[in-house]
Amino acid sequence: MVEKNDLRLMSVWHGSDKMREIHYSLYNNGPTPIADFTLCLTGTLWLTEAGSVTGGTITQAQSNFIAIRPDTTHLPPQGVWTFTLSGLNEFPRHAGDGTKSAYIQLADASLVDVAVQPLSRSHGRGGRARVAAGPKRDSWARSDVSLSVIPFPNVASVAVSRISSPGMPIILAPGTAEPFIEAINRINLLCRRVTGRTEPVFAPHGDNAFRYLHFEAGSDSRLGKEGYKLTFDGAAIYLEALTEAGCLYGLISLAQMLAGASTAPEQFGFPGRGTITDIPRFAWRGLHLDVARTYYPPEEIQAIIDVQAWLKLNVLHLHLTDDEAWRIEVPGYPRLAAVAAWRGHGLPLPPLLGSGSGPYGGTYSAATIKQIEEYAADRAIKILPEVDIPGHAHAAFTAIPELREPEDIDGYHSIQGFFGNALNPSQPQTDAFLNAVVDTVASQFTGAWVHIGGDEIADNTWMGSPGALALASQAGLTSTGPLQGRMIEAVHGQLSGLSRSTIVWEEALHHADLAPERTVAMVWQHPERSHELARQGYGVILAPGNAYYLDMASSADWDAPGGYWAGPVSLEQTYDFEPGLNWPAHLLDKLKGVQACIWGEHMVDRRNFDALVFPRIFAYAERAWIDRTNKDLEGLLNRIAHSTVRVNRDSGAPT
Repeated sequence: MVEKNDLRLMSVWHGSDKMREIHYSLYNNGPTPIADFTLCLTGTLWLTEAGSVTGGTITQAQSNFIAIRPDTTHLPPQGVWTFTLSGLNEFPRHAGDGTKSAYIQLADASLVDVAVQPLSRSHGRGGRARVAAGPKRDSWARSDVSLSVIPFPNVASVAVSRISSPGMPIILAPGTAEPFIEAINRINLLCRRVTGRTEPVFAPHGDNAFRYLHFEAGSDSRLGKEGYKLTFDGAAIYLEALTEAGCLYGLISLAQMLAGASTAPEQFGFPGRGTITDIPRFAWRGLHLDVARTYYPPEEIQAIIDVQAWLKLNVLHLHLTDDEAWRIEVPGYPRLAAVAAWRGHGLPLPPLLGSGSGPYGGTYSAATIKQIEEYAADRAIKILPEVDIPGHAHAAFTAIPELREPEDIDGYHSIQGFFGNALNPSQPQTDAFLNAVVDTVASQFTGAWVHIGGDEIADNTWMGSPGALALASQAGLTSTGPLQGRMIEAVHGQLSGLSRSTIVWEEALHHADLAPERTVAMVWQHPERSHELARQGYGVILAPGNAYYLDMASSADWDAPGGYWAGPVSLEQTYDFEPGLNWPAHLLDKLKGVQACIWGEHMVDRRNFDALVFPRIFAYAERAWIDRTNKDLEGLLNRIAHSTVRVNRDSGAPT
């Protein structure tokens, strides 16, 4: 019997930056010979139409999933089969660009997982991803110790000193109302889940108080919806805020300061006297999570929401649909949940991106979505749903093949290697499908905004579609580009009728004319030109790939995990990116905020999650909050060095 430990796949990139081929060796280290088998691989690279294999025959290729029959009929014990894949879409930049999962299918249809070694290269040596300390900046420290807060307050005029009683909590002043007791209990739980600290930061009552906390009704209108003011007067702390969110953020700052002063007293202290007045720079401080390519169970999403709350990030953008999966249930289309939500061997959607041979995936029901929204709302976070149209629709096509035009046989491949992955505007089924999808999203998510994608539509989309070409001709259009715009405009109109506003990726506006007062452009490609969209009247959220994409490798080191196309993205790049730089002053009110993105291509292997997201999320969170004049990279690095924040406290990374 063949077992996983018997099989090992090694791969080597021998080429230069112009050679897109990888050499593979499959070793049979077990006692059993293997005959009549097929090797299945998945990763992030894929074979182009000009791709080929030497040493075997390709039996299936769909984006980054490849099945190969060897040119040998027999692999004996201690034997090795070698083959080469040529014509890849890209040359590798990192060890993680190679195979992420592999298995063999035997003649009896049984499957055996293969142990996969990271991609190696025959020239150069790899190293470890590192974050440089960066240039020395002015420090926020007001004494020999500083404050352990991320993001750092915008205005802090306090006397900081070491604490002598690290185990004592902050106690509520006598007579504090019940809602505030509930609030501190929530913060204690949040602190434990995010940092692993077991001692409570706050207590409702007690005799041995570190400090006494008083809540005051907000009177300073400058605090706005999310600001807070902390006044320190010896044994008393006074928290002032106008909203629940402001109160929450003030409590989180206190929790961070006390936790830091308790665990690293040589570095951090706690204010004795003075004030902190803290108002965020941006109203939109978002975090994008690609739940389509990588499925996150609800409890993992909650863990990510906890980290967001701790860092005062207030929007979670859920990327619910893509080529690799569809994650929401839509009435009338049961195959979206039954088919498009799952990948695996023998399924309509094969294993992709390292998801392995067994079934992988899931959907978020209406009840689950409600649960996630309520959990987020308790932490001052709003949920932004995204259904990506008209492109990135391969999973939808797989579940609902009647959405395709039968005559469209001369199509195109997307940049991710999927054939004909854009919903066709000439098909009557498309309108019905989109209407159902939009109605579902608007009914299941309560927020005012819906993201409808509009990104990465190939220039030759629908050029092989007789129906689309006829529709373009009837409308007097010389290309299919404006057809994309008309689809996006129709969905935008439907959302407006449902009292929802629209967010799109920036390229959706190349052909679409949307109502500026109800539209925000999310800019990921060309932040340097983002003010042009503002000049057209659109709101803008900056999410630049070369600064805020947390799935990018943090260095050029061969062993650094993560993507490559916008990278490497160092912590310094994330921190130093300046939103709104060179914008005309009269347009700055159109800059609604910023957003970091976690795409899923490298996140199926959860070991990569914390390694990629941290510590750059700290840098992003601080720049999303503080004014540009308050940048302090050296201080941030010191605070990061003592942070214990993770997504999953049980394992150190999501599981």
